[in-house]
Amino acid sequence: MRTVKLCLIVSLLSYLTLALTGCDTRQLQRLEEENKAVAMKVDALSRSTSLDLQEKCARAAREEFDSEKWATGAWFTDHYNATLNKCFLRVEFLEERKASQPGGPGMFIHYSVSDAFEKVSYGQLIQKLSEPKPGICEVTLPSEKKECSSRSEFDLLVKQFMER
Repeated sequence: MRTVKLCLIVSLLSYLTLALTGCDTRQLQRLEEENKAVAMKVDALSRSTSLDLQEKCARAAREEFDSEKWATGAWFTDHYNATLNKCFLRVEFLEERKASQPGGPGMFIHYSVSDAFEKVSYGQLIQKLSEPKPGICEVTLPSEKKECSSRSEFDLLVKQFMER
């Protein structure tokens, strides 16, 4: 937002300078060069901010992952989504359940997507490997909560969180 305001101010000042003083070719060239310089500074600042947010996201995701009691062999990926201004954590792991546990006995695969900063769940899939469909598959989109019926559908729904 600060970047947009800065660009608007520079553009307005350039316009006012031209309108009030009249313009010759040299003045116009100088103003264009100043605008380019400001645009380059704004772009560099934006890239620097993005890298800083990505780094903070990676740290927060690692801390959130480490703070939970995941099954042995669990792994995660993190992604800072600049469009949504959120840090997403995707965790995957296998779990062996005994006959006394829900759905057991058998091997289950778990996938979850959450916000590493706000600790809000955006989706989960739990599927017994011997079953054709997941027992739980749901994703909370910005506009609605969606049920899903396969891993590929889950991946498609959470793609918008993990790619921008």
